[in-house]
Amino acid sequence: MQRQGSARRRGPQATQRNGTPLHASQTGHGSEAHLSDAKEPDEPEREGLLEDDAESDAQSKAHKQGNAKSKLPLPGWLAKLVARDDAMELAALVVGRGFVSAGFSLVLVASPQLLLEINQGDHAAAENVRALIETINTVTGLLSRSLIGNFIDSYGRLPALIIGPALSAAARLLVAVYPSNGAYILYRVINMFSLMPLMQAFTASLADRLGGRGSDDYAEVNRYTWMFLATVRMAVLNLSRTYRVSIRRSFILAALANAGAAIFFFLFVHETLRPKDRRPFNARRAANPFSFVAFFNRSKALRTLACVTLLTSIPLYNGTTENFRSQRFNWKMKENAQMHQIMNVVEIVSPFYSMHIMKALGRKRTTVMRQWMFVLTNLNTALARDGRMLALNPFLSSLFDEGAFETLVARAGDNVDAGQGELSSAMMNLRFPLGLTLPIFFSRLFSHSSKWSTPWLRGTVPFWLCAIIHVLNAAFVLPLCWDSIMEVSPSRSEKKDR
Repeated sequence: MQRQGSARRRGPQATQRNGTPLHASQTGHGSEAHLSDAKEPDEPEREGLLEDDAESDAQSKAHKQGNAKSKLPLPGWLAKLVARDDAMELAALVVGRGFVSAGFSLVLVASPQLLLEINQGDHAAAENVRALIETINTVTGLLSRSLIGNFIDSYGRLPALIIGPALSAAARLLVAVYPSNGAYILYRVINMFSLMPLMQAFTASLADRLGGRGSDDYAEVNRYTWMFLATVRMAVLNLSRTYRVSIRRSFILAALANAGAAIFFFLFVHETLRPKDRRPFNARRAANPFSFVAFFNRSKALRTLACVTLLTSIPLYNGTTENFRSQRFNWKMKENAQMHQIMNVVEIVSPFYSMHIMKALGRKRTTVMRQWMFVLTNLNTALARDGRMLALNPFLSSLFDEGAFETLVARAGDNVDAGQGELSSAMMNLRFPLGLTLPIFFSRLFSHSSKWSTPWLRGTVPFWLCAIIHVLNAAFVLPLCWDSIMEVSPSRSEKKDR
């Protein structure tokens, strides 16, 4: 296959089962900051004259069909997707991911309740098991992510898309049939091993089609993909609540959804990693869990981004929210499901206002303001006297798009010619020290502070600490490091166009 003859770097063309190339119509998409007007597709380079008039007629007919597609009476972003020749491939990829999201929604509320049921209502015991699982997953993830990243860059994305959800289905059936702490821990470990390569492969496959994770096309399609997934999660939560699905039945239905995802990927999704883009499998690098250190030493910008990523990620490992809501406000499955519904609604509508806010403020202010919003959400959680006040948190955190920072990380990897799997595994392994220590740290803070007599400190110390960390990030870390971060702002493809 050949790339389109433009200086701008394009994603790989879709491929049929028989290997025949399908030339993707490459339309311009909005950046992370705003949605730009559609651009005309780049014309392929022509080496010499066409061999015969039949080929010329076929190309003219295909061009007219592409124009007809682009004139469909659809919203701008959807019209751009429909106009692509690989639109059905993208749709199949996203729908398959929707099956996985449906399974996740079914166990999202049931999982902490099952753990609490197994531990006979002991919140401290359930929290300790949860923290132990996080630590085990962090260690095993460190040892396997580099291997997975090298695998999907060498052998393709499709195997992980098929095997991942199939293993997850088996793990969920296990804990549904044998509910115990041992079975639950085994389920979570298997689930991590199965869904981690699936998520990396999905991201890489999407990036393959859209010119890389730092491209404007990827940013826009990814934004609306998450809107679709949030809609799926909301629908599934509504159905499970309407029909009062039990905890164990939730796990069985989730297993069926994941099995459906594996079948759907096998039938309708094709490999996106072209033979000439496959990287030799580097066994030495794949077996080295600390290869991410060399990755981030490739440029000054990557080193700066690594430091900022670590500092801004610390509060993400405070996983005590579910137990805090259960202890403070006596929340059960019903209340947690309602909160997740609010979060899904916010995720569906937020792209329509967050991108305009980013356009008005710019990347720096958006990233800094996002940290200030997290300060408010943690304070709101710690000081709330009524559980209904927590419904404000999803709206506050959605005002400022996290993509403002994530796009810079993707472009930094693009500038050093990183593979999609390599970039994903390096970013996740970078957080290994945090994942190894912080879940247990926050869990112990919660357990100890839950016994305190002071009302505004009882069980809230993890949230006060997270608020302080976000203040430091917003006031000092991001302003001091931003100039170095912005060295990666132009993607490699943009540099070629200059």
